[in-house]
Amino acid sequence: PGASPREVRDAIVGAAEQGVVGSPGSGSPNLLLDVSGLGDAPQPGGPSAEFTAQCSESEPSCAFDASGSSDPDGDIASYAWDFGDGESGTGVAPSHTYAAAGSYEVRLTVTDADGNRDTATRTVRAGRPPAGEEPTASFTVFCMQDVCDFDARRSSDPDGDIAAYAWDFGDGTGGSGATVSHRYPAAQQNYTVRLTVTDTAGHTGTATRTLQCWNLGTSAFCFPR
Repeated sequence: PGASPREVRDAIVGAAEQGVVGSPGSGSPNLLLDVSGLGDAPQPGGPSAEFTAQCSESEPSCAFDASGSSDPDGDIASYAWDFGDGESGTGVAPSHTYAAAGSYEVRLTVTDADGNRDTATRTVRAGRPPAGEEPTASFTVFCMQDVCDFDARRSSDPDGDIAAYAWDFGDGTGGSGATVSHRYPAAQQNYTVRLTVTDTAGHTGTATRTLQCWNLGTSAFCFPR
């Protein structure tokens, strides 16, 4: 089955005998194939490897089932497993516990009674990876009368990057971005400013500060407390 077209042609020509096919017209020589020495026809194909995996999220373990594997002309004699972590196993339905949660490439090799083999691979996820750490929200405030500038660039994330900054200015309005400015109305009031940062894994962190504003008649005079 692995021979090239040239190899097949050479084998046929090598097994042929020279002769004349009855009344070919011109009487030119033809190659006649003698099939008596070619042996028996090849047997049907080898086994087919197939398996499923059921993995737990609470612990890094998986149960495998290769009963879907088949052999068209006999029985499968052995099942050999490579669990992707340097460990191996045998049998039609083994279970395996990994040292740590994660993704692993599992390989199954089945062998039939004639020594023919087939292999199947798939990636499994065993257990739930540990949750990432939450980001830390932090910001400074500088006010010039009724306009306050907020800077959250001191916020940090220990295991990634901060993807979004959401502001609640405490007066019913909000904003976004690492640095923002906001003008407060002419009123004597305290405002609680809240910053929420979100990292690339979806974890959030918050920080709050209080602003005290005085009414100067035409504008407010604000400062952080």
